[in-house]
Amino acid sequence: MSATNNKVSLIFALIVSLLTTVVLMFSGLLNVLTLAIVITILFGSYYVLFRVLLYVFVFKNLEEVWSNIRSLRKGKSPHNPFDHTFSTKWIDDEVKLLLKEKATEIGKLKEVEQFRKDFLGNVAHELRTPVFGIQGYLHTLLEGAASDAAIRERFLLKAAKNADGLTAIIEDLITISRIETNEIKVEPSSFDLVDLINDVFESIDYQAEQKHIHLSRKGLLKAEVYADYQKIKQVFTNLLSNSIKYGNENGNSTVSLYNLKEQILIEVADNGIGISKDDLPHIFERFYRVDKNRSRAHGASTGLGLSIVKHFLEAHGQDIKVRSSLGKGTIFSFTLPKSTEKERQLTLGV
Repeated sequence: MSATNNKVSLIFALIVSLLTTVVLMFSGLLNVLTLAIVITILFGSYYVLFRVLLYVFVFKNLEEVWSNIRSLRKGKSPHNPFDHTFSTKWIDDEVKLLLKEKATEIGKLKEVEQFRKDFLGNVAHELRTPVFGIQGYLHTLLEGAASDAAIRERFLLKAAKNADGLTAIIEDLITISRIETNEIKVEPSSFDLVDLINDVFESIDYQAEQKHIHLSRKGLLKAEVYADYQKIKQVFTNLLSNSIKYGNENGNSTVSLYNLKEQILIEVADNGIGISKDDLPHIFERFYRVDKNRSRAHGASTGLGLSIVKHFLEAHGQDIKVRSSLGKGTIFSFTLPKSTEKERQLTLGV
């Protein structure tokens, strides 16, 4: 910064010295020799004077401003405040960058605050439904309905169903919380994706039978992948549960496996109610439902299942895509990396 002070002081000293000399010349008080001496003395005096004054009243404050900006930006500036080529324009540049950064930070804080409000509101709403259901059925039984065996069994079953829904919500909330705090780590291993899919089919078979939905798999008969078994199992469970929940009676839910060069392409398809174009961009958002009333009509749902699917696949470095048409069905697709033993990874199906 001293280099800039020197330049400004030199300019001011030179101008004022010349003006003073001109005045003295026109007054006839100086000869040539005396004029040269006077110019030298004036220039030196004015240079020292202006340098001191500029530092005290201008550049000292600019140094403090520069130091504060550097502190706020935490060393992000490419400029060196002690560089002899320092330019005061840097301060303007740094202030603009600082304002831009702060505006971005404020925007993010507003988004976080809005998300917090929405999240708390959604959690309260989701918990209230099963809790009120359990409360209503139990109070009805306590008030005398328990004496009727048929009513007692029916109300207890409904209370249990609401309790299961409440448990599902809490488990999904815990999962989302662990994802947000980076507590969930991917622990990959090699396994046959076909075996995993068969396990998921068995676990949700009863759910599919209730709506007479046929579960099927096509494509590869064997596909060795390298991924976290439990998390990928949760991905398939969530996708297929959604497929059944919003599928049509006597419909189909199909998992297809395709061979790519270094990956396995997976598609989970159904011929259910489908999703509108307006809703498609939002279906992976937490608590988002295409139609809240219709969702409740199709059974308990936390609105977190697809969000968890997206997070788990992103943790594997993969993305998930969705295609859907109203009244025709939905297809979710994603890829997983093959395991290294390529000779025995793939067996094509019919």
